[in-house]
Amino acid sequence: MTEALLTGDNLLSRLDDEAHVWVCYPDEIKKPEILQAYRLILSTQENARQQRFRFEQDKHQYLVSHALVRKVLSRYCEIPPEKWVFTTNQHGRPEIASSIDCPALRFNLSHADGMAVCVVTLRKHCGVDVENTERQSRLLPLARRMFAQQELDVLLDTDDDEIGNKFFQYWTLREAYVKALGTGLGGSSKQFYFKVHEQTSVVDICFANDYAENNADWRCVLLEPSEKHQVAVIVQLEQEKSINIISQKICP
Repeated sequence: MTEALLTGDNLLSRLDDEAHVWVCYPDEIKKPEILQAYRLILSTQENARQQRFRFEQDKHQYLVSHALVRKVLSRYCEIPPEKWVFTTNQHGRPEIASSIDCPALRFNLSHADGMAVCVVTLRKHCGVDVENTERQSRLLPLARRMFAQQELDVLLDTDDDEIGNKFFQYWTLREAYVKALGTGLGGSSKQFYFKVHEQTSVVDICFANDYAENNADWRCVLLEPSEKHQVAVIVQLEQEKSINIISQKICP
């Protein structure tokens, strides 16, 4: 992953060979005037959904993360944050509505306790997942149910104090991939699996020969933006091109 600041007026042009990952910490954003400004840029439907959450922490997380998407997208073209309109595909993945006159931006959002992450690309399918790694209960039963055998074998051969780290690497990678496909967890399969090369930080995605999605090339990256968060980003490559994935903290 390349380190470079996501600043200036050329962000859109940089997306030809970059994918941008924007990270924010909702717990750091508490000023009432800022939160009110966020409410004003969310749609009526988003505000209504935000109010349906039972716990204040979940309401806050939703508000900040969805404001993050709108304000980040407005960095790439001259559309005010409140003017963005979104639709969802048949599996619920948000997309920019066709009525919006803008370049072919794609994005994906994920949030967990204490963090929200948004990836933005131009044309390229993308997915991101963040998990709070302090959640350590019943990891192995979940892995047996959800992971490919190759991933499970690595997990079972991992030292007890490292199982949590390895589990969340695989979990976030699998989540990010099915989000990039647009299927969500319903599209998860044991016919694909990930190899994480610890010495080089390279991540490979591998497929069974008859798996329908194995004709695409993907760039897979693991990030650890905090001591208690694991992030995975996956971007589909175009015509054998390489792509740099750049991450930056933001307070939207």
